[in-house]
This record gives sequence, C-alpha cells and structure tokens, in this order.
Amino acid sequence: MAAGALTDSEWAGLADKYKEGAGGQRLTVRRYLFSKDRVEANQSNIYGLVNGKPEEGYFYGAKNIGTAKVGHVIYIPAMTTAADQMKTSGPSPLRDMINFILKRVVSGSEAYRSVEDAFGRLNDEARGNDGFLAKITNPINEAISNWGIRFDMSVNTLAPEDITKNLVKHAFVDA
Repeated sequence: MAAGALTDSEWAGLADKYKEGAGGQRLTVRRYLFSKDRVEANQSNIYGLVNGKPEEGYFYGAKNIGTAKVGHVIYIPAMTTAADQMKTSGPSPLRDMINFILKRVVSGSEAYRSVEDAFGRLNDEARGNDGFLAKITNPINEAISNWGIRFDMSVNTLAPEDITKNLVKHAFVDA
C-alpha cells in the first residue's frame, strides 16, 4: 500500500470519489501483486481506496490511465537472490530501473540518434533487391506464392530496452 501527499493541482485533478474519506490531500492506492480474486493479467491491479475500502473497479479504469496517475512501481520481493534481482538479461528490478531511467536520458543523446539512423539504413539495405533479408524472403515467397500470402522480414531499430538487455555490462566493485 502506498500513500502520498498531493500538490494542490494534483488534488484538484483527482476524481471526487477518491477524495471521500481522505485525511487531507492524501491519496491511498493498493496494488495487488498476488490474490485469488483480485489479480488479472495485463491489468494494473491498482485500486483506489474510497472511504478506507478498495473500490470495485481499477483506479481510473484502464491500465494505462491508472498507472500513469500513480507512476511506475518496481516490486522487489522480500525473499530472493541477488542474482535474480540484478540481472539485465531477464526481468528484474535492476533492469526495470535502468530501463526507466535510460528511456529518459537516451532521448537526448546524439549518439543514440545516430545508431537509430544506422539501423534504419541497415533495414533499407537489407530489404532491398540484393539485401540479405531479401535473399531469405524471396525464395520463401516463391514457395508460398500459391497460398496467397507473403513472408516479410525487417531489422528493428535499437530500443533502450535492447541496450539494457543485451549491451549493458554491470558489476559491483568493492570500494
């Protein structure tokens, strides 16, 4: 459960039902991470407390709205191993934190924009008549042409999450 004091503008923008029973300009929400009857996949599982009780529906309804109102929550379990929490190759709090920060700072990087442009040029070249992807897709498309479908391949640009997952090397050093 999280509770936080809201600014005057945040309080003014808050739906009236969430102000009911509140002590001052405080909003209390509850996010269910595990529950037999509350947790749903692909939902925020965030509920506003109205008069001290979780409301029936999600906080502000849809996943993206409720999550945007509350912010990004990184869950770190009480019992775990350091390796599970600090890996960047798979889901972990460290990877979530790095991704969250990296998305903000990489947008202003000239070098990152250059890499994005280079991947765009690589994709254009790869898909061209003599490109390496065309050499893969053309024989497949000839073989399946009588099915009335086409196979297509492209090179994705480099996303901040890809940098964290595949390119960032990290270590903790004893001072």
